[in-house]
Amino acid sequence: MAKKIKRPANRKKNKPSGGGRDKGQLSPEKIQQVLSLIGQNQRGEAEKLFAELVCLPLAPPLLVNQLGVLAHLLGKNDTALELLRRSVALDASAPLLNNLGLVHEQLGHLAEARRAYEQALAADPGFAEAWYNLGNVHQKLFHYPQAIEAYQQAITLKPSYPEACNNLACAQLELGRLAEAERSCIEAVRRNPSLNEAITTWKRIMERRADPDYLLAAGAVLAELLRDKAVFLASLAGELSSLGKNDEALACYQKSLAITPNSGKIHYLRSLISTYRTSSQIEELATAAERATETEDRYFLNFALGKAHEDLGEFPAAFGFFKEGNDLLRTTYAYTLEADRTFINRLKATFSAEFIACGREQGHQDGTPIFVVGMPRSGTTLVEQILASHPEVHGAGELPDIDLFFRETLQTNGDLPYPEGVRELPPSQFLEM
Repeated sequence: MAKKIKRPANRKKNKPSGGGRDKGQLSPEKIQQVLSLIGQNQRGEAEKLFAELVCLPLAPPLLVNQLGVLAHLLGKNDTALELLRRSVALDASAPLLNNLGLVHEQLGHLAEARRAYEQALAADPGFAEAWYNLGNVHQKLFHYPQAIEAYQQAITLKPSYPEACNNLACAQLELGRLAEAERSCIEAVRRNPSLNEAITTWKRIMERRADPDYLLAAGAVLAELLRDKAVFLASLAGELSSLGKNDEALACYQKSLAITPNSGKIHYLRSLISTYRTSSQIEELATAAERATETEDRYFLNFALGKAHEDLGEFPAAFGFFKEGNDLLRTTYAYTLEADRTFINRLKATFSAEFIACGREQGHQDGTPIFVVGMPRSGTTLVEQILASHPEVHGAGELPDIDLFFRETLQTNGDLPYPEGVRELPPSQFLEM
């Protein structure tokens, strides 16, 4: 969705500029030196030099602003916000306000970020990057019409803006405007054939389309534009497979593997719609596994080899590959049962029987929506299918809307915490949701 901007920068350059050059004063060269140390992973040296720069005499607002950016990059967020606010108090120019907005946004202070971007645009309505950043905040707040307007302004001001085109497509998709989303997504790829985020967006659009013929036609257009065709072809294959077009999907996987023969994920995805009948068919997987060095490629190839041996009835070998793949996968993420248990207990404490009973008359009284509620694997999908077989009932699948309604409402009521903040909402908010 919205692209994360890792390093807030001056509007004109990606490195700080301006200011004095005397030995005892803050200068662009000294700020650039800290940036270089951060880029070289020399965090200790960067922090030491930063501490010296903070103690230097007052400097022009632009340099104070860039010092605030450095503080954020070093994780000193309280200091960052203090420096950034000090700079905009002295010079409320668009680039400085934009940097303040970026840091607020990355810290999750969406209301403050939106305010800073709006102030930046009041100072300079022609600042395309601020329009783009404002669109990102609106999208995070689920204000999709406002996000669309902001992205369109950014593209008008800066036609060669692929990220804005892609995020515009995301916002249009959220409102169900599929044709517009497709056009915006293709425009993003035209402007930057290497923009992989656009492939993800296109995949989401095609999931809504669910039309194999259209998939192939639109896919041919994008395949001609993209530089990273392997990722795109694999995504296209997945969509075709989900629609039962396995022959076409296998052809796409083969084209993708011709470009990246050692991609573990693509081998694995292909294995899911393939049937292995002879040991010779496994040789390609075994060769790729021998060459694999990245953890992700290795665990996906183990899963593919497990599937292949399972097809051949060689279950002990299949189990060995599945176990090795899972052991590798487990090293790539952190999970604690206690964190899940704590969150579930918070949910139970918030949405208690007493809370539900007290709110019985607070919601909308329309009986049209039918909510099927239950634990995973408890038969909720089956219940939905049974209900949807009635001519007056349409099954909508698992929608995120209720969770999104709550989170958006909590954000607009002073960033109340989820889920506990739900208890502080007035009855009118429940009716509105």
